[in-house]
Amino acid sequence: MKSMYLRIYSKSFNQEEIDGLIAFYNSPSGIAFVNKIPLIMQKSMTLTQERMGPMIQKIEALIKKEVVEVAATK
Repeated sequence: MKSMYLRIYSKSFNQEEIDGLIAFYNSPSGIAFVNKIPLIMQKSMTLTQERMGPMIQKIEALIKKEVVEVAATK
């Protein structure tokens, strides 16, 4: 896996950008970012699921309605 990521990163970033990323992740802000990202992702997923629930229900209702309409025309 390491070699794969090295290849991807080396094709995506130049050395100056890598050095900047290393400096960021070693800084207090970068350390805070790394520590807080799991909570941010968890909150994002929760909010996404809350929003998706009603949308999925609407889509399911539309599909059921369409199925009934198609069945009625046969």
